[in-house]
Amino acid sequence: MAPDADSLMNRWHQLITAAAEKKEALFHPTLRDGKPADRHIRSIVKEAIPGFEPNLTQIIDETKPCVQPVRYVFRSFNREWIIPNGVCGFN
Repeated sequence: MAPDADSLMNRWHQLITAAAEKKEALFHPTLRDGKPADRHIRSIVKEAIPGFEPNLTQIIDETKPCVQPVRYVFRSFNREWIIPNGVCGFN
């Protein structure tokens, strides 16, 4: 999630071009009790945002260009941008 689409696209490019051992530091996982939970560098998201295809590739193995980001209502009066491929947590 980001305030603009260009930031997301730049972040995605950095992620897919990074060496595998560096991707862990670039991707901020969802943590529970200090351990990666449902969204992490090796997770596969089988359920996509409605209207979009799921991304069945682990982030650590991802090589495809960024899907066009879309607007997202984050909170009341706060509109952000997301990559609509089911991947969450990339900051």
